[in-house]
Amino acid sequence: LCHAARCSAHGHCSALYLGGSTVNNSSPLPVTSNACICDDGWSGPLCDYNACDNGETIRTCGGNGRCVALGDRDTQCVCDEGYSGSDCEIDCASHCSGNYPFGCATYIEGVLAYGCNSGGGCAYQTDPNQSMPGFCVYQSDPNVSNPVCECQSANDCQIVGPCGENTGTCPNPEPIADNTPCNSIPWGVCRNGSCVPDDGSTSAPTVSKSPVAATTASPSKTPTSVSASPTKAPS
Repeated sequence: LCHAARCSAHGHCSALYLGGSTVNNSSPLPVTSNACICDDGWSGPLCDYNACDNGETIRTCGGNGRCVALGDRDTQCVCDEGYSGSDCEIDCASHCSGNYPFGCATYIEGVLAYGCNSGGGCAYQTDPNQSMPGFCVYQSDPNVSNPVCECQSANDCQIVGPCGENTGTCPNPEPIADNTPCNSIPWGVCRNGSCVPDDGSTSAPTVSKSPVAATTASPSKTPTSVSASPTKAPS
């Protein structure tokens, strides 16, 4: 039942998208460790962590895009049309002729990203192992234009921090606070970094002081660069 998932107000029971009922947020399908589907910007097994506004920093993507959660604790910007860069700080209107899409295409099958330049030229990226010098990316998949590794724990009682900025690797996982609900077993709670049956002694979540054995963070690498098949726009 979806009641067992205990998703936060920013999460939705995944079983509902697999044939469950929307009546009373119930579902005949079993709840698993991937029980909650999070709103944009939220992450964690219960969708209770706002990665884009964590109380210390707010990622606004320069006002030219939207922030989405990536993995357990990282974020990524999805830029508006005509903008690119890790924080959507590049305005292609300052680099290309005319207005978006700057005389270039907006959809070509197999193209990963789209570029323009001041001379009216267009470049269509198809190979993630090549670069596109001299062109401004005005439209792309963020995983192509701003590649990062995604760090997410397979254990719903552990959390993995952001991908290392210089190393491109995931840090060791850390335990979620004891007594936090978990879904890898029915009606479970976290204890010392593991999901265990609730023995009835559950109280407010507390951070476990016991060391947690590291588990694989299951990083998934996205392409590290973009490619270009430059073509000149007709004069």
